[in-house]
Amino acid sequence: MSSYQIGCDYVQTFVGHPLIKGCAKYCNMTRQVAECCKGFYGPDCKPCIGGFQHPCYDKGKCLDGIHGNGSCSCHSGFEGIACHICSDPTKHGDGCDEECRCIHGVCDNRPGSGGVCRRGSCLEGFSGDYCDRKATPCNADGLLEHCHVHAFCTQTGLDTRCVCNDGYEGDGHTCSPVNLCLKNTRGGCDVNAECVYVGPGNVSCVCAEGWTGDGKVCVEINNCQLVGRGGCSPDADCNHIGPGQVS
Repeated sequence: MSSYQIGCDYVQTFVGHPLIKGCAKYCNMTRQVAECCKGFYGPDCKPCIGGFQHPCYDKGKCLDGIHGNGSCSCHSGFEGIACHICSDPTKHGDGCDEECRCIHGVCDNRPGSGGVCRRGSCLEGFSGDYCDRKATPCNADGLLEHCHVHAFCTQTGLDTRCVCNDGYEGDGHTCSPVNLCLKNTRGGCDVNAECVYVGPGNVSCVCAEGWTGDGKVCVEINNCQLVGRGGCSPDADCNHIGPGQVS
C-alpha cells in the first residue's frame, strides 16, 4: 500500500486494487455540548425565578446555565430568595427608596406593596391598610366609629361622621397633614418673607434678608437710618438703594 497527499486530496493505493481517492486523512470532528439559554438553569433548563425575560424580577442576577442552581444575587437595597423584599424594613417602591406609610403596624416592605402595613400586623385598637384608623366613641352611649388617628367622631341624630383634626385635611377616614406653605395664602406670610413648614397646620414666617418684621408683616430696612449708616464714613453721603443696601 502506498499513500500520498496532493493539495487537500488524500490518495491511497493497494497492490492489486484500484486507486482510492478521497478527503484528507485528518478531518475536524463536530462535538455537541448541552447548554441552557440565558434565563434558564439546571440540567432540565428550568426558567429562573420571575421568568427568563425578567429573571429575579429585574432586581438581581440569576445564576443560570446548565450548571447553575437558579439562585438570585440581589442588587443593593434588595433581599430575599427572589430579591422581592427591600433590605430596609421601612422602605418600599420599585427602587426601595420610598417611605412606608404604615403607622401602627409592620410595613409591607416589598417593592410593589404601596407602603401599606402587612396584613394582620396592626396594633390592638387600630385598623385600615395603614393601621391608621382607631375605634373612636361618638357619644356617652359608647357608639364607636373607625376614624383616622388624626380625626374625631361627631354624631347628629343617628348619623355619625369622622372629622379630621385641626391641621389635617381629608374625609375623616384618611387625614393628611396640611402644609400651609403650599397654599395660595402661604400661611399668611408676607410676600417678602419665607414660609417654613413647622407641623400640620403650623408654619413659621421669616422675613427675607434686607427686610425686618414678624414675617407676617415685613418692612424694608434702610441702613442709612441706622446708627452705623450702612458702614459709610462720617464724611460720605449714605444713599439707600434697596432693602439693606446702600452706596
